[in-house]
Amino acid sequence: MTDIIYRAFAHAEPKVSKEKREATFSFASSYPVPRGFGLEVLGMDPENIDRERVDANNLPLLLNHDTGKAIGAVRDIWQSSGKSYARVKFSHVRDAEDLMADWDSQIRTGVSVGYRVLKMQRIKKGDAQQNEPDVFKALLWKPVEVSAGVPIPADHTVGPGRSESGDDCRYDGVEFLDENGDPLQVRHAGEKSLRVAAGAKSRLDQIRDLVIAELLFDHSRKEAGVTIDMLRVVDEFLRLPQVVRERVIKAK
Repeated sequence: MTDIIYRAFAHAEPKVSKEKREATFSFASSYPVPRGFGLEVLGMDPENIDRERVDANNLPLLLNHDTGKAIGAVRDIWQSSGKSYARVKFSHVRDAEDLMADWDSQIRTGVSVGYRVLKMQRIKKGDAQQNEPDVFKALLWKPVEVSAGVPIPADHTVGPGRSESGDDCRYDGVEFLDENGDPLQVRHAGEKSLRVAAGAKSRLDQIRDLVIAELLFDHSRKEAGVTIDMLRVVDEFLRLPQVVRERVIKAK
C-alpha cells in the first residue's frame, strides 16, 4: 500500500450552512505539481477517483492533517470544471465551531487532500535536452482524508497549493503506464529529482534564510513579519527531495 500524498489549496471559497452544520468547497484540481519523476496531474473525471471511503462514510474531515483532531466527515464528492468538490458535515467539537466561524469570515480557507495514487500514465514525454519534465496523469487516485484550516499553499487555482514532502517512496506501489498504456519503469529519485529542484535555484538563498530562521508554519508568523510570498518559498523548499533540502541548508 502506498503512503499518503498531500495537496493543499487556498481560496477554497467554502460555502457554509450554519443551520445544517455543512459546507461545500473545492479540494483538488488538475494543476500540475512537480514530483521526483516529473509533473503530476490529478485526473478530474469521475472514473479517475476511487470513491470507496466516501461511499463507506469513512472519509474524515481533519484539522490541518491532525488525525487527533477530526472535526467532521465528508458526505459526498464530485467533479466539475476541472476541480473536485466536497460536501462536509461538521461535528460539535470546539475546533469545528472555531473553523466554521472563521470560514464565515473568509479566514483560514486553505484546504488539503490526503490521497493515494493507484495508477499513473505518462501523457507527455519531456525534452531532456531542454530540461523539460515528463507529465503524468493520475488515472486512479483515492482520497483518504480531507483537511481544513491548512496554512500553506501550492496550487493557486484552488488554494495555497498542494504540499508534498518530496519523498518519492510514496509512489513505489503505483502502476505507471506510458502513452500507449504499456507498463513503464519510472525513476523516482536521483538526477531527475535534482532537475526539478534546479528550477528553484534562484530562490535558494531566500529558502535558506527562512529555514535557518525557523519561520515554518508558526502561528506567530504574522507577528514575525512572514509574508505569503515567503511561505510559498518555504513550501517550494519542503517539496524538494530530502537530499536537496540538506544541501541547501548546509550551503555556505
